[in-house]
Amino acid sequence: MIWINLLGILLALLGGYLTYAYITFLPKEGKRIKTFFKVDLRKRELVFTLIILVTALVTGAYGRYRNEYTAVQCYLNIGVMFLLAAMAWVDYREKIIPNHLILAGMVLWLLEIGIEVFLLHTDIRVALAFSALGGGIWGGLLIVIALIAKTALGMGDAKMFLVIGLIYGLNNTYSILLISLLVMAIVSITLLAMKRVERKSTIPMAPFVLIGFTLCIFLGM
Repeated sequence: MIWINLLGILLALLGGYLTYAYITFLPKEGKRIKTFFKVDLRKRELVFTLIILVTALVTGAYGRYRNEYTAVQCYLNIGVMFLLAAMAWVDYREKIIPNHLILAGMVLWLLEIGIEVFLLHTDIRVALAFSALGGGIWGGLLIVIALIAKTALGMGDAKMFLVIGLIYGLNNTYSILLISLLVMAIVSITLLAMKRVERKSTIPMAPFVLIGFTLCIFLGM
């Protein structure tokens, strides 16, 4: 039991380090991949990463002992949380979700499938059907919406939910999407009432998905 907890803490620390390295790497001019791990001390980025790190540890422990998630599920949630944190940071700053983060999510999904099939002995057909339903329905639906109503939803947001759907399946992705939209609506209405934004203002979605995902863990997703 102790080694499971220690592994979770190590994964969270690694996720925090990689997230901090990524978001501090972004603003650099003449970016070279070999400088990725040469992190600079940036106050806002450090505070943001520490908040995500503490949240990941708390939600991991809560999911493990309160919701009785498996260790693998807790590790997966921690990984997804840091991935969504990176997406949220970039989306807030640049109003875009880079394709390389979507690719990272796909790699995380493939890793999950590998663990499910080869270590936990889940039938591969069951695992793939679970992912296909979530990614196909929610990802596909949002991609169609993004193509039809480009001002309502970004393609990056749709691809983000494609990845979430592949990892969490149909029902869990629905919960994440619903709660994320509810939080986004409440914040948007509040900002409009305070005249901090206009009706035509673009509001990044990924930060709210990060919040919605976290709330879903506490609600027992």
